[in-house]
Amino acid sequence: MFDIHTHILPGIDDGSKSLEVTRQMLEIMEEEGITSVMATPHYDMGRNRQDINKIRELAAKVSDMISKDFPSMELYTGCEILYSAGIIEDIDKGRIPMLADTKCCLVEFYPEDSFKTIRNAVRDLINEGLTPIIAHAERYECLYEDLERVYVLIKEGAYIQINTASFEGGLFSKTRKFVMKLLKANMVHFVGSDCHDTEDRRPKMKKCYEIIKKAVGERAAKAITEENAKLIVSGKYL
Repeated sequence: MFDIHTHILPGIDDGSKSLEVTRQMLEIMEEEGITSVMATPHYDMGRNRQDINKIRELAAKVSDMISKDFPSMELYTGCEILYSAGIIEDIDKGRIPMLADTKCCLVEFYPEDSFKTIRNAVRDLINEGLTPIIAHAERYECLYEDLERVYVLIKEGAYIQINTASFEGGLFSKTRKFVMKLLKANMVHFVGSDCHDTEDRRPKMKKCYEIIKKAVGERAAKAITEENAKLIVSGKYL
């Protein structure tokens, strides 16, 4: 499987705190059946305005570890971008790595942001020649109000990513009900663990795959957990 949303680079954001924690996260990934990993540290215009050279330096260290200890695994880099004023300028100046050096970017918003804000951001990114992937779309209150809004964002040119844990809620979970509706409406393109550590926010994928498979079939489950991500890192469209 392909985990398209992780905070596995050590010491750069609120994810892995050390190279040893990263190693432990990779061990869990291997057990979960994850063979491709996208490192997506937070990037925003505040305290997480990362240096692209630092991202590349840390990614190289993790890549070396993977080559030696996890030879069946591949590492790609990008960022989870918090959309705000000034982000487009930083993208244009090459300060933010896109996903696997493609034209795709993983973009997040504040939970309380309006649909207008998200839609305008999608349009701005597309006007820059980019393809936005909306990170953990289940977090945005405005999308719960009307499922049609998600369809509008997809029609505008965005892709939808859902966190794996959101599929595992209880029977009465509002979040789980929402993501299952998206799934059955064919409006989920990717899942990602959004892992930060080895305890509370582990890199879990296996259970999510089984839930998706049961709901919409094996072919769709493989596309959402693996094949779609492989397409975009190859520079292709879904």
